[in-house]
Amino acid sequence: MATCNLCNQEMTTGASCREVIIDGQIPFGKETVVNWTDPHDKCPDCGVKVGGFHHDRCDIEECPICHGQRLSCDCQEQRVLH
Repeated sequence: MATCNLCNQEMTTGASCREVIIDGQIPFGKETVVNWTDPHDKCPDCGVKVGGFHHDRCDIEECPICHGQRLSCDCQEQRVLH
């Protein structure tokens, strides 16, 4: 069990993170580089459902700026908390 640092939900059961953390954030299933939705109906890392927003520190989330792995890209300084 893991709790999201931003929305405090259990990551494997929360349908979507309640916090939008980057302008233009890409919902699960709409990734431009890799399509994780087949055969998954949930993110294999953070458990969000297709169309939901990944939880903070998810390994699968794509950066909307560089389209690399958001967790390890250099664009994180451009995060905008809402």
